[in-house]
Formats: sequence, structure tokens, C-alpha cells
Amino acid sequence: MLHWFGNVEELSSHNVKSVFTVRSMGVKALSALAVAAVVAAGARAASANTITSPNWSGYALTSANNNNNAFTNVSATFVVPTVTPGTGTGLSEAAFWVGLDGYSSQRIEQIGVIAEAETGYTSYYYAFYATGAGAANGIAQVLPGDNISVAVSYNSSTDKYGLYIDDTSRPGINETITPTAGTNPAPSSAEWIAEAPANSTGTQFYPLANFGSVTFTSASATDSGPASGTISAFSNTEINLVPTSGLSANTGPLSTDGSSFTVTTVPEPAALGLMSVGGLAILFGRRKRR
Repeated sequence: MLHWFGNVEELSSHNVKSVFTVRSMGVKALSALAVAAVVAAGARAASANTITSPNWSGYALTSANNNNNAFTNVSATFVVPTVTPGTGTGLSEAAFWVGLDGYSSQRIEQIGVIAEAETGYTSYYYAFYATGAGAANGIAQVLPGDNISVAVSYNSSTDKYGLYIDDTSRPGINETITPTAGTNPAPSSAEWIAEAPANSTGTQFYPLANFGSVTFTSASATDSGPASGTISAFSNTEINLVPTSGLSANTGPLSTDGSSFTVTTVPEPAALGLMSVGGLAILFGRRKRR
């Protein structure tokens, strides 16, 4: 099944960004309008503590808000939540990941877990990573309750990224991927996100699956300052997922030490207009029928 992931998208009346692109939630380049929307969103969000997005919920750090320093590392742990179908009868999805870039740029480097749920099918969970502006890649099937550690790093001297995932509940799932960045600029953002991916054409988001809640713990980042610490050690932006229909996802406050937070699904919100941005794709097999 083909899916798109990527950047933050913007609601017309809110500050927003894109995580798994829908144009960047697919393997498509952002249109000029989409690029303008993302850039504008980034500019406005720079002075805000909280923004809304049709596809992301979580926290993000940007170089614009942190002395123009590039980000070189982001990491966290989480437990894979049990997902059930969201509103409606079709396929619903949820992705949980950490990443560099994607907040206000077309390039993304993300790693985490995707969960699919649909009435009449067994919910399916798999670890994945996504790089550049292309297709996301499956790593292995995981299960709810698994303890996941993830990290993304960037080495400016070698111009390479490192994406790492370890399912400590399953010793066989421990992967490190090192794609070359090429001539792209150093990462301008770092994120900890729960996302609603987009469909195979990158034209709209899947309804968000009901995952109850997911908690990111041991969340930290490093920039080129160099500065290193938990989310609260940096100027950060809270993102809340507010789709045009279906479940929303609210981001909770940071813990006292700034190293953890919880994202929780909530009932269907009132419809709001939105603008779309770009994306990447991911191909996986159909789930088995119950």
C-alpha cells in the first residue's frame, strides 16, 4: 500500500508546518504555492509558541528561533500505542517519529513507527525511515507495547545523516541507516511528531487512527552552537493536529525537565480550511483480514 509522509501543512487561519509531506507526503516536489505556504508558515510560527497543523502534532525546534544554528541530532523513546480505526469506515493511519528538517523545508530525515487501522482488518504496525524527498522505507513489523528508541543525526564534515532505531522489545530490530545529504543545507529543524500520513497520490491525508495517546520520553537535541539538551533547553514550538474532519491530536505540556510530553487523540473538531504542502511515499503490504 502506497503512502506519503513529510512536512507540516498550514491551516489558513493558523501558523502551521508539515511533517510527512503530502506533496511532501508523497514523492512529489512542492509546488510554488506550497513552498510559499510553508515558508510563510515558518515565518509566522517563529514568534508563536503554539500552532496548528492538519497532519502533525508534537514539538519542533527551528534554526530561525535558535540563533540560526543548524540541528545535528534529535532523539527520543516511546512505546508503540494500540491503534483502532478513526472516524469513518476506510483506512486510518498514525505515524510516530523523530526527524531533522521537514518543518519548513522540502528535505526530510525521519525514523519511527507507522500504524494502520481499518474496520474488518487487523491493525498493522511497522518501523520505517524516510530520507530526502523520496519514498519512505519499511524496516520490520513491530507490535503495540514495543519500546522504541529513535535518533537522527547529521555530520557536516562527511555530509551524511545517520538514522537509528532500536526496538528493545525485539532484539532483532536494530537498524542504522547513513544516507548522504549531498549539496543540501544543514538541517534547519528538529521534530518529535505524531502524524496523519497522506494517501498514495499525496492529495489528502488519511483520517488519523485512534491511538489513544503516545508519550515521547528522553527527548533531546543538539545544534551547531553547539548547544545540547532537552526540548525546553531550546526555543520550541508546540504543534496540534487539527484536520478538516476526523480525529484531532492534542500535544500536552512538556515535563518539568523538558524531556517528555504526551500526544492524545481527541473527538472530531469543527471543519477548518487548509492549504497543502509536499511529501514522500511508503510502500507496504496489505494487512491480513481478521
